[in-house]
Formats: sequence, C-alpha cells, structure tokens
Amino acid sequence: MPRVAKTLEQLEQRRLAKNAAGRAWRADNKAYFSELTRTWREENATQARANHNAWIANNREASRAIANKWARANPEKRKATNAARYLTADKDKIKTKHKIWRDRRQLEQAGRPKPSHCEVCGRPPSKNGLHFDHCHETKKFRGWLCHGCNIALGGVDDSIEILVLLAKFLKKHKPKAITKKKGLDR
Repeated sequence: MPRVAKTLEQLEQRRLAKNAAGRAWRADNKAYFSELTRTWREENATQARANHNAWIANNREASRAIANKWARANPEKRKATNAARYLTADKDKIKTKHKIWRDRRQLEQAGRPKPSHCEVCGRPPSKNGLHFDHCHETKKFRGWLCHGCNIALGGVDDSIEILVLLAKFLKKHKPKAITKKKGLDR
C-alpha cells in the first residue's frame, strides 16, 4: 500500500521538493533539456505558439519586462530583428494597426470625438485628416486642427507673439480689395 500524506503541509513540502529536484536536474542537464524542448517545439509548432501566446496574454508585464531586458542587452540584434520584421511584413497593415492605436489614445486623451471640420479655420479635413493638437510642454490636448493650421502653429513654435506679428504683417501688406478668404469669414 502506498504511503499517504497526512497533512496538507506534507503534500506541499513534497510538491516543492519534487519541483526543486526537477529544476536541479534541468540545470545539470541544460543541453539535453534544451534539445528536448527544441525538438518538441518543432514537432508541435501550433501548440507551442498557442502556449506562448496564452502565457503572454496572462503575463503582460512580465512578458514586456523580458522583451525590454533582451532588447537592452542585444541592441544590434533588436535592430536586425525589427528591420527583418518590417521588410517581410505587410507595411499597410502595420501602418493601419499603429494608426488605430494612436487614434484610440488621442480620443481618450481628448475626451471628445473628432469634429467634422478644423476648430480654427472651419475647413474640412484634407486627406491627412484632422490633427491632434497638444501643448508640447504640458502634453495637454488643445483641439483638432487641419493640416494647414497644424503646420502654421508648428512653424511659429506655438508662439502667440509671432502669430500677432504675422497678423500685423499680413494686414500691412494685404490689398484693401481682398478682405475675406473662403472659410475664414468668422
């Protein structure tokens, strides 16, 4: 008749001892264990990938920490890996995925949906869509701008003083017959 553990503590001690023994054996037989694991993964690629993806889904922070640690330790390999992945991947799919995540983050930060027109000049968005404008010092959202207004703000480094000087310059050199431009008649 087999020996039966009398308490839960004894069961836990046996489990820990068995696990420790397994870890010790794997450490002593690292090459053999690595070959055994590699062979299993090759023969069961679909299951191995599913196990890997499940572990990553259940251990997000640990997975990122491991990936970041490897990337810091292997900067050249990381560059080569990223370059190879980018060259073989569907570039449109990558751009779309990044755009979706960027748009989600921006909508969360803005706290309101994108309007149908630029909040400065009132023009509809160009092919680039409306831009998420934010203060570069505080990182706070300011509004949704068309490409032209966004470029104009960036060109003057968000300086009110320069914008006032530009407005004075335009008034000084603008013919009197032209007073309003389409879309700017506010």
